[in-house]
Amino acid sequence: MAGSLIALTVWLLPGAGSARLFVIMFLTYVVALGTMPHVIAGSVEAAFGLITGHASRSDYFGRFLVPTLLGNSIGGVALTALLNHAPVAVELREGGESAA
Repeated sequence: MAGSLIALTVWLLPGAGSARLFVIMFLTYVVALGTMPHVIAGSVEAAFGLITGHASRSDYFGRFLVPTLLGNSIGGVALTALLNHAPVAVELREGGESAA
């Protein structure tokens, strides 16, 4: 979900005009409000914990960066595949039936 919101930010920016900063702030705020870990949105907070000594390197990499990166990558690929496949699913099914 967090990856979708961050991607939505990128998709909305070309049409946002002077509201670009608001779009970025609002959607990243929604990610934070929902306590959804995202490798981009949470990197600053996690790195700050590493710098201030509230987290060790193993905490940063093992409990934040690697799991969040893997989760967002796998989830992002699955969501993108689903969204790209859905509009053509009927055509693919019809093409498969006519070939049989």
